[in-house]
Amino acid sequence: MKPCALRIRSGIQAGFTTQTAQESILTAPVLTISNSATSKVRRSSFGYSRRQRLLNNVKARLRTMKDPLSVLREAVYPKEKVLTRNRFWELDASRGLAVGMMILQHFIKACLIVVNTTLGKAAIGFWFLAKNWLMLAGVSAYALTAFSSTRFPRLSKSINVPSSLKTVIAGMELGLLAVIIFWLATSSSGAAGFMLVMGITMSIRYERSKKRLGEISIFPEFLKRGLELLACAAVITGISYLISPEKMVTFGILHLLGVSTILSFPFLGLPVAIVLLGGLGVIGLGSYFIANPLGTGNLLLSWLGVGALAGQSLDFFPLLPWFGVVLLGIVLGKVLYPKGEREFNLPDFSEGKFMEALEWIGQKALPIFMLQEPFYFLGAAQWI
Repeated sequence: MKPCALRIRSGIQAGFTTQTAQESILTAPVLTISNSATSKVRRSSFGYSRRQRLLNNVKARLRTMKDPLSVLREAVYPKEKVLTRNRFWELDASRGLAVGMMILQHFIKACLIVVNTTLGKAAIGFWFLAKNWLMLAGVSAYALTAFSSTRFPRLSKSINVPSSLKTVIAGMELGLLAVIIFWLATSSSGAAGFMLVMGITMSIRYERSKKRLGEISIFPEFLKRGLELLACAAVITGISYLISPEKMVTFGILHLLGVSTILSFPFLGLPVAIVLLGGLGVIGLGSYFIANPLGTGNLLLSWLGVGALAGQSLDFFPLLPWFGVVLLGIVLGKVLYPKGEREFNLPDFSEGKFMEALEWIGQKALPIFMLQEPFYFLGAAQWI
């Protein structure tokens, strides 16, 4: 190749190389700026997408969350049935607590007042305060658990009316429930709790007897139990007559439980709503006749609860209104223990010496009550 041509080719190559280098130098800052801007955009878009994902997860969880009442209902009432047991520790403990409260109140009244009137009155005042709180806690636990169940009959859930009217009806239901709970907690020395537990156990026994006996009549079982209680009540009446004839027990707690065991049998096969209305009606009638008795001194009227008892009695629980409390216990049994099985969650507190003692007292409630009544009569006859 000629020297001239070589010089031209080398010059062209040198010029191209110089131009490329100059262009790379000029464009290098632009590329750097472009890369940094892209990385910033990527980082910002990554942060935005992460926040959006978190927000979407929160929204999804909020959409799947259930209302508090349904959460409470699922916590109390599991989908899987609780295992069947022959005895439920909470019922034995509740019965034992009720019997213990009655015995303690009898001891305070019969013993401390005899020893020291001032000390006895102060002890009774403190005892009634403590007893009312205990009863309020126990009755509220059973009543609110049943009230939150879908099996409990509520008018606000069964009628088709505007939502505002349903709210008013629901408020009236809660108000009535609060009044009943307060009355049960403050009306007697644990006897109301004993009646409620009796109604629950009768409902459980009825359901289990139906499974065991089928179509065979199960009324003889309840008749036999009622007659046994009435026989024990007759013994109490005789003892009270020997101790204080003018204050003899004519219709006490055992008389009531014996008659209620027989009279409540037809209610055990009825729907919950009818039993509930029956119980509230009996309590309402009893409250009316307490304020407006039909007469005084008639034993039959006084036993029924429509007449006033002449004089005083060491132990008096007429059918009205107390039979209504037994019917409310049947309602609790139908709602909380359908088919004779517990279907609500409850931690097992049956272990421990104190709880075992309460359960033992609950299982032996009748003989313990029979043994302590004469001592109560001896002391109570001094001041009633």
